[in-house]
Amino acid sequence: MVKEVYHSLEQDYHLRKIVSAYEDWIKFGVRFQNQKSALYRSVGLRYKRDAIDESNELLQFIETHQESAIALYEERKNEYERLFRSLRKENRLISNLTAISGISDIWAVTNYSIVIDASRFKDKYKYWSYCGLVKHEKQSGGRSYGKRSPRYCRKLKHIYKSAALAAIGGKNDIREYHDYLLSLGHSPRDARNGVARYIAKVSYGMLKNKSEYIPYHWRRSQEKESLKIA
Repeated sequence: MVKEVYHSLEQDYHLRKIVSAYEDWIKFGVRFQNQKSALYRSVGLRYKRDAIDESNELLQFIETHQESAIALYEERKNEYERLFRSLRKENRLISNLTAISGISDIWAVTNYSIVIDASRFKDKYKYWSYCGLVKHEKQSGGRSYGKRSPRYCRKLKHIYKSAALAAIGGKNDIREYHDYLLSLGHSPRDARNGVARYIAKVSYGMLKNKSEYIPYHWRRSQEKESLKIA
């Protein structure tokens, strides 16, 4: 009845603490920006377009303190981003992940801090399940009760879904893979999900084998399939 729990090394644990602190700081900044926007809406003004009347000292006081908090947030956010860039330079696996189109320094560090040792996942299918990129069919007594999402890591799902959107918006090998899926008749939604699973599969293999990113690897796989059919 006891389930195994993965424990990382001390250094890797510090990475998780850094990522957690960064995410808390982002929530702090977003909260103050939303509060400032709400302050403007409360008096019928549009945030970033209109200005609060200088004669209203109370609202001016609130806005001044909100701006101070937002300025502090931006300053600390930049410091975290510099730290993430330095971590990328120090860790080869993190640096390798940033070679994948759509994966930024922050997402690479976050990805590594969560996974650490990819060999703890039996195969890519187990990893996809952990990332929330697949659904499992629930069956009982020979009857299907539909597909359900397994328990998964929401952070990894967000990373791969966002990375897929970022990659599709650019000109790169993953964008070409997306177009290839569309040419096969997949819907735009299925093509995006396919790209997210592809990025997850590639990052899983890189972390497991400690290897570098190979662009257009999907094309090589398709060529092999074509040779088998021929």
